[in-house]
Amino acid sequence: MTFTFDVTRDESGHWIGRGPNGIHSFARRIDLLPARLSEAIAVAMDIEPPDPKTLNLTIDYDALGLPADAIDCVKVAAHLRNEITQKEKALSESTRCSVDALTHAGFTTRDIGSLLGITFQRVQQLNQK
Repeated sequence: MTFTFDVTRDESGHWIGRGPNGIHSFARRIDLLPARLSEAIAVAMDIEPPDPKTLNLTIDYDALGLPADAIDCVKVAAHLRNEITQKEKALSESTRCSVDALTHAGFTTRDIGSLLGITFQRVQQLNQK
């Protein structure tokens, strides 16, 4: 089950997450909010708390009270960070698949490393997993 929360910041500086079925919580710091929301889900739905890392938080950057140019910078940085994270995951999966395929095709660890732009030690690590 996926839970999505809209996140804003109130005038006292607390971060507030509002989600489905009136589930909500707040925290003084944004990094504490997912755990609080997970607890709120558990109480509201009488279930085990979901892993806070699985919650989707949608931050309302426009409501942070920043100048427009600062909001634009923050939005771009957050978007680019998200893109990088997704590409790193895809690269990791592709590298593992490539190492496996090249190993089974009989290539040496040094050749695999050279072909993929990684060290032969990293190839050995991936072959051990």
